[in-house]
Amino acid sequence: MNFLKNMSIYTLTAMLNSAVPFLLLPVFTTYLTPSDYGVLATFTTMIAFLSPLIIFGITSLVGIDFFKLTQDDLARHFGSMISIPIIATILIFLFLTLFGKYIATYFDVPLNWLIYIPFYTLLTMLPQTLSIIYRSQHKPLYFASLEISQTLMHVGLSVWLVVAMGLSWQGRMYSMAISGMIFSLVALFLIYKMGYFKLNFSYEIIKNTLKFGTGLIPHSIGNLAIRMSDRLFIVAIIGLFDAGQYAVGVQVASIMFILVSTFNQAWGPFLFQNLSSITEEKKRMLVKYSYYVMGAFFIIGVLLNLVSPIIYHFFINEQFHDSIKFILWMSVGYFFTAVYLTFVDYIFYEKKTHILSLITLFNVSLNLTLNYLFIHKFGAIGATYAYAISMFFVMCLAWILSNKIYPMPWFYWLKKENNAN
Repeated sequence: MNFLKNMSIYTLTAMLNSAVPFLLLPVFTTYLTPSDYGVLATFTTMIAFLSPLIIFGITSLVGIDFFKLTQDDLARHFGSMISIPIIATILIFLFLTLFGKYIATYFDVPLNWLIYIPFYTLLTMLPQTLSIIYRSQHKPLYFASLEISQTLMHVGLSVWLVVAMGLSWQGRMYSMAISGMIFSLVALFLIYKMGYFKLNFSYEIIKNTLKFGTGLIPHSIGNLAIRMSDRLFIVAIIGLFDAGQYAVGVQVASIMFILVSTFNQAWGPFLFQNLSSITEEKKRMLVKYSYYVMGAFFIIGVLLNLVSPIIYHFFINEQFHDSIKFILWMSVGYFFTAVYLTFVDYIFYEKKTHILSLITLFNVSLNLTLNYLFIHKFGAIGATYAYAISMFFVMCLAWILSNKIYPMPWFYWLKKENNAN
């Protein structure tokens, strides 16, 4: 089946993509201190937080509309939408130029790097859009080539700049900028060549995009808060050293999150295509696959915890060995995330972004409160407790609301048994 074949390629791509930087952990943990990792974790968190404010969900919208619009209409839509991230980047850059010193002081990061963070975020948009087009076209090998080549360039530049040039954490940031610029240009050329980009200005398209993106902002920032505010809390409450330890532990645990993400890369286009011509038989098939996925990720979480001591023994510098304690509860949280994603894409398909935001606003309130309380009480490991509990509640809420918006036969086998009786 195409879905399973595509997911296998996406999973292999993710494994190769993560294997390269993972195998280089002994190098980077030798040349970078826990405090260096703390600075990098802070900047990458800021880049992710700015993403919904700059990209406005345009990449998600391309994936949803791919099966709803003609190619020419999609090209004109994208040609109009692309002006939004450019204007947003300039506005946020001006804001940081004026007021960034207060943010830089609070998070203990250099201002001359902070003000350019919006441009780092902008550079992620075009490669992400190209990736979504490849996934929607069911061309996983093209997707794999794009993703792996980006990783190899970024990691190769990082090793050269950090190890050979001795640029410390700044080398990682330079490599991110250089590879981002190169692949943005490549992505723009390929999107145009495939016929998915036509320069256009439509007030109606921009208005609808802003409506979709504005509704998505609380949801996107909220999900990032659940995943990443833990690091900012640790920096503010405990310090950069513990944030660096936590970042390494989460990086190891993210093996599971990478697999969750690859599942969603295959699941989204597969689900949207089936929903565009839905039947009762297809509904039962989608539900059945969802349960298979849940069982698979439970097993993956167990295996990750069993092999993590071996990973630390061979790949992680001794000064970071204490970070193994973060893996258990992060993997529990990632399991709930995988289940959540099987539900939430139905809400995406119906473009009910305000519903997503309501779910997430509730969850953010819970997550931030738990992060603050648990990190104060238990130290950095409290962040993993907060994440797992928060994702459990958002998973349950997503199932309830998605089933109201797009009812699915989640208990179809019970009806079969009742009919048999």
